[in-house]
Amino acid sequence: MKLFFFLFISFSIFADDCRKNFHLTFDDGPSIEHTRDIMNTLRAESAPATFFLNADKVNDPTIVTTNIILDAGIYERSDGRVIGVYNTDYLNSLRVSRRQIMQEITSSRLFKVGGHGFGHYSFMSHDPTHPGSSLNNDQEKLQNLYFTYDIMTSYMSLPKAFRLPFGKPFPSQERDDVEILIGRAGFDLNVGWDYDSRDFENSSESHFIERVVDGACAAGGVMLFHDTKQITKSTIGRIVKRMKRRGANFVSLDDILAHTDSITDLRGSARDFETMDELLESLDEGNRTCSNREVENWTHVGSYAQQSSINNIMSSFYVDGVQYRNCCTYPIRNGLRRIYCN
Repeated sequence: MKLFFFLFISFSIFADDCRKNFHLTFDDGPSIEHTRDIMNTLRAESAPATFFLNADKVNDPTIVTTNIILDAGIYERSDGRVIGVYNTDYLNSLRVSRRQIMQEITSSRLFKVGGHGFGHYSFMSHDPTHPGSSLNNDQEKLQNLYFTYDIMTSYMSLPKAFRLPFGKPFPSQERDDVEILIGRAGFDLNVGWDYDSRDFENSSESHFIERVVDGACAAGGVMLFHDTKQITKSTIGRIVKRMKRRGANFVSLDDILAHTDSITDLRGSARDFETMDELLESLDEGNRTCSNREVENWTHVGSYAQQSSINNIMSSFYVDGVQYRNCCTYPIRNGLRRIYCN
């Protein structure tokens, strides 16, 4: 009898030790392999979530992202390294799939889309933990934010949220300065997290579920996952179910604001430029020549980031599946390039 009473009391305490509000967030998508499955699982559990997408994974008709497609279907990275020759139809199918995934996210009342930077650069100047991949001045950071905002606002519904790559573990003054830039770029919220699942670490599914449920129940608030990780796709349903059994309440991004200190509300900030093109014009130093060819009267078809000072002539260029011929790209500043076609 005493044992039964002890087990009953223990179960009662355990069953409601997670009576807090939570919001699920997923970084680094969209993932063709995992994002849809994660959304389907969350729909079944009626669990709201925000997906913070990397803008350079998103193809937009006016912005050519870090992955550019050259003639003959060569796929080239932003650093200039050719990483393979692919069938162009295959690349276009990936573009369409990512577009469809984002449309599915935003068509659901459960889900929102947020920005997660243009490329996974640290916003901490001279970040010692990410040497060579940090944005080191306000101009570079604002450019990155504008690219992200202009790509993402085609899809996201308010509030327009942003999450810093690698979070915001830097000194408070620099964090405040960066949040001012995030607001100046047009975002309403800078979203951190209260609990990091660390789903990038090797772990068995059972250990991962136990660790995440216990850790999240202790922390409450905003939970961080990555929809690029297999272990997240395969366990997120069981994590949500187990937390619900312990009293967890999964709420929207709007509703979690009152229950966390990890989100900064930036609404009311003024956007410096109405469009990305205005920002690019402010950076453009006017040297619109490409291998001694004047491109002043050519059509501007897009912009992208590439660390190179070389003007490139291309026989053709693909922007959102449309092929432009007789094109030229030239550098603006800080890795940004513009594309003109005749």
